[in-house]
Amino acid sequence: MRDENRPSEDAKASLCLRGAREICEAVAESPRSILHLVRDEGLPAWRARPGGVWKALPEDLRDWLARQRDQSLADVGPAPTRGRPRSS
Repeated sequence: MRDENRPSEDAKASLCLRGAREICEAVAESPRSILHLVRDEGLPAWRARPGGVWKALPEDLRDWLARQRDQSLADVGPAPTRGRPRSS
């Protein structure tokens, strides 16, 4: 029998991602690179204590991915136009 005062496993999973593997899978990165991503790339993940389990909020990861995308697109510049330019 489930305790109604405790969140279900599905609810817990949707609130917080746990562990380098789960977090990095969510952002399509290697779990081995989590420390680099957090320290150097601003990945919004944390440990509650040194050596503890990595945690991240899904909405923070979505925002981080959007910023990564926007920065990448800004670095590339606008797409070239096809054909001859239109004359006025």
